[in-house]
Amino acid sequence: MIDMKIRAIKLVLLIGTTLIYGNVFSQTSTTLLVTPKLLWQKEFKTPIDSIAISSDGTKIAITIEPEVKKIRDDNYYTLNEESEFRNPDGSYYKGIKYHWYGSKLHYLDTNGNILWEYEHKEMSMLSNVVMSDDGKYIACSVIACKTEDREITHVLPATPPVPLQETKKMQVWKYSEILFFNSTGTLLWSFKVAGKPKISSDGNYLFIIPATEEGYPLGDFYFLNKNGKKLWKMPSFEGPVWEAQMTKDANRIIIGDTLYDRDGHILWKLEKGLFTNISNDGSMARISIPDPEAMIGGNFIYPYVLKAVEYVDLDQKKSLWKIEEGIPVPDYIREKYLWYRTPEVVKEDRNKFPRWGGSEVRGNYVIIAQWTENKDKRQEYPIKWETKIYFCEIDGTLKWTLTLPGGRPENTIKISSEGKYIVIGLYNSLFFYDNSEFIK
Repeated sequence: MIDMKIRAIKLVLLIGTTLIYGNVFSQTSTTLLVTPKLLWQKEFKTPIDSIAISSDGTKIAITIEPEVKKIRDDNYYTLNEESEFRNPDGSYYKGIKYHWYGSKLHYLDTNGNILWEYEHKEMSMLSNVVMSDDGKYIACSVIACKTEDREITHVLPATPPVPLQETKKMQVWKYSEILFFNSTGTLLWSFKVAGKPKISSDGNYLFIIPATEEGYPLGDFYFLNKNGKKLWKMPSFEGPVWEAQMTKDANRIIIGDTLYDRDGHILWKLEKGLFTNISNDGSMARISIPDPEAMIGGNFIYPYVLKAVEYVDLDQKKSLWKIEEGIPVPDYIREKYLWYRTPEVVKEDRNKFPRWGGSEVRGNYVIIAQWTENKDKRQEYPIKWETKIYFCEIDGTLKWTLTLPGGRPENTIKISSEGKYIVIGLYNSLFFYDNSEFIK
């Protein structure tokens, strides 16, 4: 009885209290939300760039950003606000050369032990890591730092101002290749392409989406097997890349307005609209139909200006449901995980703090991240960021929320297939949670 009273007192005291790794609060007067159990936290030298997790949550792959040294070199063009070197009179040096090194891919177990690591050559960065469901195959992109000559125009202080043109070296980042590993850390092959990989659940296939510059593709779409053999190539199209996805079994692929099979054959080409999502089993897809006024020359200019959103049966090539205000989403669409209802508290927080992190749907659950300035430290510099994370069911039922220091969680928050484990990377910190208490 005494133990019961103590636990009840603790629950009362926890309501509305901020913990070290999360918030415990009451959604309603009768519903208490608590946070998942933090199993471990690991720190790295540089910020975490991307994360992948196996289906059962026992294997984790992460890429970390390279370290950097800054060297004065007036042959290089650098924006003044980026320079940390000053002349005796307080003015900035004209140029800084950056030397990047130490970008790594780490492979960890469920206890946070690093089983192996791969360090790429200098002046490059590993990114966009993906993993097969069993954790046996891992792929990532290489982004190389290149030096290019650029014509730079300066305006000399004079009356009238005098323009001065000169050639300067500029360092730019460009996607260069895909790396493919096995679970022991052996680099099986590399493929020269400016793209980002997506992997099938069994690891037998890779779909490579071209990297973009200002929304426009820099190369073609490729489909490879696990031996690195190119099975087919699809030329990129004019205009921005709206969406390209592959089903878990790699049997169906959407690129813009076209549905392909594994062999690259066209299964369905839309007369209007673009495919913007496909279910894991490939039976359903979502089509976004743009507002004609938001298109120029047939290209999507403002991708969020939509006339309609339609869900379709891919086998029958027929419409299942079209978005109209006030009509509830059918259960069969929820079951295919093409849709989830956003909890009201997420919408409220988003209105207050408009920065957005991302979301991921797994099974019947969705995890949502939003990041913003720390409201208690907004006057400090550098800016102190924090991330708020929400875990809910696809019908919008909120299970818990927590707040962590740091930001930029676009590619660094993942959940295992049934929602049991959650891994979060924020700046240099990696958090691993046991979420089994909150799943059915």
